[in-house]
Amino acid sequence: MNEHERHQEDVGAYLLGALEPAEQAAFEGHMAGCHECRAEVERLRVAADALPRSVEPFTPPPALKASLMAVVREDAAGARERPPLLERLGLDRLFSLRPALALAVSLVALAVGIGLGAGLSGNGDGHRVVAGEIDRSRIPEATATLTLPRNQDGPAQLRVTGMPAPKPGQVYEIWLKRGDQLQPGPLFNVDSSGKGAGAIPDDLEGVSTVLVTRERTGGAQMPSEAPIISARI
Repeated sequence: MNEHERHQEDVGAYLLGALEPAEQAAFEGHMAGCHECRAEVERLRVAADALPRSVEPFTPPPALKASLMAVVREDAAGARERPPLLERLGLDRLFSLRPALALAVSLVALAVGIGLGAGLSGNGDGHRVVAGEIDRSRIPEATATLTLPRNQDGPAQLRVTGMPAPKPGQVYEIWLKRGDQLQPGPLFNVDSSGKGAGAIPDDLEGVSTVLVTRERTGGAQMPSEAPIISARI
C-alpha cells in the first residue's frame, strides 16, 4: 500500500473524528498537498454534517453499540495491517456493487456511524442543514452549510470551510432575501484554515435565500458584488 492509498483509507475515520492526534496531523498534512483526498473530504463533509441532523436520535441496541465502538477504537489504535472498515462491519459485499450504488451505500454507512454518535452524545436537535451553492469561479475550494432551527423558529448559523481570507479592508457579509428585498445581516471572517461561521439571530420568516458577499470592513447596506454563496431555505 502506497502513501496515498494509506491516507485515502483514513477519510472516513477523519470525518468521524476517530483518528489519533498524530494520525490526524499526518492525514491533514497529506491532504494539504493532495487534491484528490481534499476533494473527497469536502465532498463527504456535507453529508457528514447534514445527515445526523435529518433524523431523530435513537438509542442503538447494546450489541450494535459495542461492536461499532470496538471498530472505532481499533482504528484509533493505529493498526495499519487491518481489513477495510466496511469489511469489519460486515459490509464488504459493497465492493461488488456498481460504483454509483456503492457510493450511495457508503454514504448511508457513514451516516449511520455518525448518526449513532449523535444519538449517544445527545446532539440530535431537530435542526435542518442546507448545503450552500458556491461560485466556484471565485472560491473554488469553499463549502458552506446553513443550519436552520426547527420551523425556522430561532437563530440559524452559516458555516464555511475552504474560504480565502478577505482582502485587507474587507469582510464577509451575510444577506437575507425576503421577496425582492435584501436585508443586510451579520459580518464574519475566517481563520487561517479558511473556516468560519456567522450566526443569524434574526427571524427567518419570509426569508427564501441566505447570501454571502465580500464587503468593506463595517459592512454595507447593499451588496457590491454578485453573491459568492447562496443557500436556499
